Amino acid sequence: PRAVRFLGVGQADSILVCADGETMLVDGGDIGGGDAVVDYLKSQGVEKLDYLVMTHPHADHIGGMPEVLEAFPVGTVILPDAEAATKLYTRVLESIFEKELAVQQPIPGDSFSLGEAQCLILGPAALDYEGLNNFSVVLKVTLGDTSFLLTGDAEAQAEQDILDTGADVQANVLKVGHHGSYTSSSQAF
Repeated sequence: PRAVRFLGVGQADSILVCADGETMLVDGGDIGGGDAVVDYLKSQGVEKLDYLVMTHPHADHIGGMPEVLEAFPVGTVILPDAEAATKLYTRVLESIFEKELAVQQPIPGDSFSLGEAQCLILGPAALDYEGLNNFSVVLKVTLGDTSFLLTGDAEAQAEQDILDTGADVQANVLKVGHHGSYTSSSQAF
C-alpha cells in the first residue's frame, strides 16, 4: 500500500512513508519514545527501512533513533552535515557506523525513488546556518497525484534559501516547519 503516516509522538516528529513495499522513516520522535515508534512500525508490517531520514540532530527528531536502528535493517541514512555535541547524537552516529550503513548527505535537486513514489531533496539549500533547525532535510514526496512537503524544523531563512533555488514547493500536504512555530512558515514560503 501507499501511505504517509504522521505518528503521534507528542512534541516531536516522526513520519512513515510506505510505497509499494518500500519504506522511509523521517525522524524518530523524542528521547524515551523510540519503543513506541518501533511498535507502531511493526504494527504496520514494517520489516526494514529502505531510507531513514534524520532531518537534523535535535532530540525531538532523533531521540527514538537508537531503538529504531536496533530494531530494523536500514538501507540508506540521510542526514545533514550538522554537528550536535550531545550524547544522543554521538550514540546515533556510533550505531550507524557500527552497522556500516550507507550515509547520504542531502543535496538540493537530488531525487530518489521509494517504490513508485518520487522523493526530491529541497534543503538544506545552504550550509552556513548558525542554528541546527535550518540544516533540516526538506523533502518533497510525490505519491501518485498527491505531494507532501516535509520540512523538519526549517525556519524562515532556510525556507527563503529553498525558494531562491527556484524549487517547486507546491504540495497538497505541508508538514509545517518547526512544529508550527512563528520562526517558520514564512509568508513567501
